[in-house]
Amino acid sequence: MNSDLTVVKVDQAWPPDFWRQIASLHQREISDGFLSTLGVDFLSELYTAIVRSDSAFLLVAFLGNSGSVAGFICGSSDTSQAVKDCMRQSGFRLFRAMLPHVLSLRTAAKVLETLRYSRRSKVDAKFPKAEILNFCVNTTIQRQGVGRRLFAELIAEFQQRGIKEIKIVTGESQASARHFYEALQARPM
Repeated sequence: MNSDLTVVKVDQAWPPDFWRQIASLHQREISDGFLSTLGVDFLSELYTAIVRSDSAFLLVAFLGNSGSVAGFICGSSDTSQAVKDCMRQSGFRLFRAMLPHVLSLRTAAKVLETLRYSRRSKVDAKFPKAEILNFCVNTTIQRQGVGRRLFAELIAEFQQRGIKEIKIVTGESQASARHFYEALQARPM
């Protein structure tokens, strides 16, 4: 499978249907995550905003000649700065796309928690600033080398930026993600 893949670092110039494909993959594959509850429109805006930041990037794996997205990985050299960039450049569009989903107090609290996380990561010196923001591979082609290839490209991008250590955050319930990272020699902190 690995030889049929093309991995591309994308920018905001990609068409709207591409961003919807990324957002739909995120929502489908990370269905238990908070961001997925905010909908495809929000996720499309979010990923478009992320690639506008010099502090973040999105690598996408495409399958052969079909052009379909096999997976993606999103990294940040400084999450706090990436969030500031997203809010400054795309805050209104993000808010407008999120608005139908944040009418509950619980959802609004989750939004604030997410924003506070980026500020906390700025001041917590024991952890690297650089981190993986999101990572997913289409379930139908998992365990065929797509994730390993994306992760290798992520490491290469970080090395090109002069970054030697990255933070990987996974939830307790994400056992398969933890096993994946451990197989790649990531060490728990």
